[in-house]
Order: sequence, then C-alpha cells, then structure tokens
Amino acid sequence: ESFGNGDTATSRSFQRMWHNVAAARDGGYWTALRRRYVVEKWSSRFTAEEPVVRSPSWFSGTSDLLPGGPKKAPSPVLTGLWEDPDGLLWVFVSTASPDYGRGWTRVADRMQRNASGELRSSEIDWQHLYHTRVEVIDPSSRKLIAVHRLDRGTLRVFPDGRAAILTTSPEGIHTIRIIQFKLNRS
Repeated sequence: ESFGNGDTATSRSFQRMWHNVAAARDGGYWTALRRRYVVEKWSSRFTAEEPVVRSPSWFSGTSDLLPGGPKKAPSPVLTGLWEDPDGLLWVFVSTASPDYGRGWTRVADRMQRNASGELRSSEIDWQHLYHTRVEVIDPSSRKLIAVHRLDRGTLRVFPDGRAAILTTSPEGIHTIRIIQFKLNRS
C-alpha cells in the first residue's frame, strides 16, 4: 500500500525515504515527514485520520533539512516518533544546539586556508550541531503533555521508548548510547 500526505514539494520516492513511521496501538500507523511538524495517523486500511499539527516558533513551516554552516544554525528535523502503551505520542525533534558553531570549527579553519574544494562529512563535528526536543502529545486532545531536552541529537527512535544518541569522548571516540524514556506523572 502507498500512503502519505501528498506533499507536492518532493517526489514520491523522496517522501518515502524521509518519512518516520511508527506503529499505533490500534494496528494503524503514525507517519511524519522529517521536514515538517505534521504527524499523521493512518488506520490499518490506510485511511487518514485528523493529523496532529504543531507550529512552534522553533519549527515553523518546512525545514530544508540542512545542517547549517559556521554562521547558520542547522534546520530542525523530526527524527522519530513512538506511541506509548497509554496512547500518548512521543515526538523527537533535532533542533539547533546553542553551540552549533563548534561543529563547524574544522570546516571554517579549512575554508580560511582554502576556500575551494570538497567538504568531507567527517570534518563536521556532528555531535555539536543538534540537541533533541522530546515532546509528549495526547493525540486525542492535541495537547502537549510534557517536554524534555537532550543535549545531543537523536540518531534513532525505537518502538519501545528507547532512543539512540551519539556521544563523543574528548579523545574523539564516538559511542552510541541507548536511552530509555518514561513519563513521570506527579
């Protein structure tokens, strides 16, 4: 089956490549393009339900999905979603780190020496570009229930409330950590 929001700004294959998909408790699916804060619910028969749409100031409109540059903050990216056993929707969004410029230090240094040439992704310190904003939403009321910030970008969200994040030691050794999330109601 094919399903999606029909965004005409991108090709069908590009849409599928950049969709986040998560299972819903009722046998349906949640989908979201990485470039907009619109989460769509689909039945098991691929019938669209009312989407959950958020327009926060830090993610308004459509993201260009670019990592920014030495003087330009990276664009937000919806990196994953998950419906918990209580029916709450967890949405993970990578947002610009306050010190994103640190991620471009080696690139900026090389550009000062030689303005031409190709850029290797290994020259970008990716761990400095993004933080993660985790939002818990009640899909039936469309209300934001809780917000949590991580000082790292999220690589992957798993269907059981866990997420993978990248950490880097002072020696430059990259490690992937798995974090478990739980909503504390007090």
